[in-house]
Amino acid sequence: MNFVSMPELHLNYGYGMVLVLMGLVALLQRFWLRRRGWFQDWTMTGH
Repeated sequence: MNFVSMPELHLNYGYGMVLVLMGLVALLQRFWLRRRGWFQDWTMTGH
């Protein structure tokens, strides 16, 4: 495989920064979806 074109491999802490960035995106999505009510239990009827 050719990994030369992956920019995070040329930085000292590139791999860690990419992992932190992915974690922040996941937390932001969780916050945004929870705020919009996507995680409420829709199986309970009549409440």
